[in-house]
Amino acid sequence: MNKYPEPIAKKIPKSISIHNDEFIDNYFWMRLSDEQKESKEPDSQTKSVIDYLNSENKYLKDQMNHTEELQNNLFNEIKKRIKKDD
Repeated sequence: MNKYPEPIAKKIPKSISIHNDEFIDNYFWMRLSDEQKESKEPDSQTKSVIDYLNSENKYLKDQMNHTEELQNNLFNEIKKRIKKDD
């Protein structure tokens, strides 16, 4: 049984026009400006994006939990093959 439900990103339609072509971007709200990314105090949009990404990460970790030993083995195998001076 999964601990975390599959996160569903909210859809907020935004009409965008590029080269006289119109389309709807339902996930435009996830785009952050450089100012938002670099701000010390996140605004509500930034908080919403971060909250959604955190829920995606929790869901992924929950779904991949059964492969943790395999992931560690693969990581260690790759690490062994890399020269120490790289």
